[in-house]
Amino acid sequence: MAEQRPPQSSERAALHPEHLSYIQQRLSLAQKRYDQLRTSARRIDLDENFEDKEFDRKLEESQAELARLQAVMDAALGDDTSIVATELQRQYEANGIYVEQQRQYIVRHPLGTLEGDDIYAKKKVDIRRGEQILERVRDDPDLSEYVQEKLTEDRSVQAFTKRGSIMRDVARVQGEQMQIEHLQQLLPEAQMK
Repeated sequence: MAEQRPPQSSERAALHPEHLSYIQQRLSLAQKRYDQLRTSARRIDLDENFEDKEFDRKLEESQAELARLQAVMDAALGDDTSIVATELQRQYEANGIYVEQQRQYIVRHPLGTLEGDDIYAKKKVDIRRGEQILERVRDDPDLSEYVQEKLTEDRSVQAFTKRGSIMRDVARVQGEQMQIEHLQQLLPEAQMK
């Protein structure tokens, strides 16, 4: 029987290229957010008497996130799976909290109570009707293309309402949750939580 040893704190194993890609994507987005805040800060600095503690807090948080993700990338490049596993779990939990907060917000604001809900509801009906029509005209490329374009337009208009924006963000975060679950499965078993 082979002797089993407990995993070390910085377990070394080859990471899947998808891990590096995901971390690079998050790092790029964090850099973009930080750069946007820094650009805004330069404009604000023109008014010497302006002090915005909330803005300063966001800038500091953005800078800290950027530094944390850079450390995760450095660990990933060194095949340190424990830091990558910890970051994946941290992001998964943060996403879960965000989705639940948005769901609670929607529950507290039934259809008709948010700005743009009339448009959201009308486009929901139009989208449903368009999908039904699309099923009937699938064999006609010209009609099918026209209905597809109309559906795309209706979805776009719907997404710019308050409710549509929340629903779009929730769907995006849920997609990221599925990606994180996949990435967690690609980690060596010793790193699975």
